[in-house]
Amino acid sequence: MNRLRLLGAFAVLVLFAGACTSTDDSGSSNEDVEETEDTGETVGSDEAPEEAEYVSDADYSDQSIWLCHPAVDGDACDIDLDATLIAADGTTTVEPFEPLADAPVDCFYLYPTSSTDPGENSDLVPDSEAAMAHNQIARFAEVCNVYAPMYRSIPLGALFDRIEERQAEEDDESGSSEDEGDEEAADSSEPAPAQFAYADVEAAFAHYMAEENDGKPFVLVGHSQGSGMMRTLVSEQIDDEDEVRSQLLSTMMIGASVRSDSEGDPEFANIPPCESPDQTGCVISFATYYEDEPPPESSFFGRRDPEDGARVLCSNPANLAGGSGPLSSYYGAGGTETVAVTTPWVHYEGLLVSECASSEDFDWLQITNTHQEGDARPADVGGRLTPEWGTHLSDVNMTIGNLIELVKTQSGGE
Repeated sequence: MNRLRLLGAFAVLVLFAGACTSTDDSGSSNEDVEETEDTGETVGSDEAPEEAEYVSDADYSDQSIWLCHPAVDGDACDIDLDATLIAADGTTTVEPFEPLADAPVDCFYLYPTSSTDPGENSDLVPDSEAAMAHNQIARFAEVCNVYAPMYRSIPLGALFDRIEERQAEEDDESGSSEDEGDEEAADSSEPAPAQFAYADVEAAFAHYMAEENDGKPFVLVGHSQGSGMMRTLVSEQIDDEDEVRSQLLSTMMIGASVRSDSEGDPEFANIPPCESPDQTGCVISFATYYEDEPPPESSFFGRRDPEDGARVLCSNPANLAGGSGPLSSYYGAGGTETVAVTTPWVHYEGLLVSECASSEDFDWLQITNTHQEGDARPADVGGRLTPEWGTHLSDVNMTIGNLIELVKTQSGGE
C-alpha cells in the first residue's frame, strides 16, 4: 500500500472516530518503522526515543492542553459511551455507561500517531487526537480517573515520510543516504522529533505526579507511538524509582514490541510481565494479528531481536496466565454491526477469542473470529492496513473490555 493510501486509511479512521465518538490508530516495526511511531517516530514503532536533553516548555498546569482531565467538563473523554450488546442470535441489550466518580485509581494515557498537523511535530491543540481518546481511553472512566495529556507527537505525514526514507535507504546498496542522515542529525543542535515529543510526555507525567496524583495507585495506558513514549518514561522515571513504582498497578503498552525476559535481557529490571489478573507493578504488551493472517517477514511488530535472541512479550488480556480466552470488544456504531442499534457504541462479548502465538521470528496476540453460519454478529470486524500492520487499528477495540476488567481487579474492585 503506497503512502497516499496509508494516509487515506488513517484519515478515514480519524474521521470515523470523530463521527461516531469512537475509533483506532496506527503502529510500526521493531527495526524498519520503529523509529517512526511507537517511539515517537513511527506509526506503531516500538523503539523508544533516546533520553531527551531538551526540556519541554509546555505548561501542564494549563488544563487546555489535556485531552482528558477529571476536573474538566466537556473534554475528549466526556462523551456518550452507552453501548448495545449484540448477541449471536441477534438480540440486543442496551448498556448505559456510568463513570466511576472519585475513583481510587488514576489512568494516565498516551495516544498513538493520529495528528494531521504539518511538520515534524504536532502542536498542543487537541483536534484529531480527540478521536483516539474517544475510542481508546474514555471508557476507562468506568474504573479510573483519566488523565490524557497532549504531547507534540510525530504526525502522520512526517511518520510516513520517515518510513519512505528508510525504505529508500534500504534499497540503496551503498548506504550513503543513511550515513549522510546520521551526520546531519549529529551536527544538529535541535532535538530529534521523538526527543521533542518525549520531553512533553516527561513534563506531563512530572506535573501529574506532583500536582494531581495525591498518592493514588495508577495505570499507564498507551498505544503505538504512545507506547513507545511510555517505554522511555517507564525506563527513566519509574523502573528504578521504588516509591513511584510502588504506586504502579500496571503499564499497558499496546501495539508495541516489548522485550520478554524469556531470552536475553528483559525490557525492565523491576517491572515483570503481568501473569495473573491480580498481579500489580507489571507490564502488559501485545500486538494483534488474525489467526489466518500471521505476521509476514516484513511485519512491523513482534519481531525477535536478531542480535541476542530476545523474544517479544505477548500478554493475553483475556488470559494472562496463558492459553486462550474470550474478548470483550467495543466498536463505534456505524462500522461493524449487522443489526440496528440506537447507541453510539456496540459491544461484542466472546465474538473474538485471543491467544498468544509464536513463530521462529515473531510473537503476537492471535485473534480468532468465532462467527458461524447464522450468527448475527459480523464475520469480520476489520482493523487491517497492510499485512505488516496486522490488525493494529483495532488492537484496543478488540481488547478494551478485558483491559478495563484487569484494572478493576488490580485495584481491588468488584
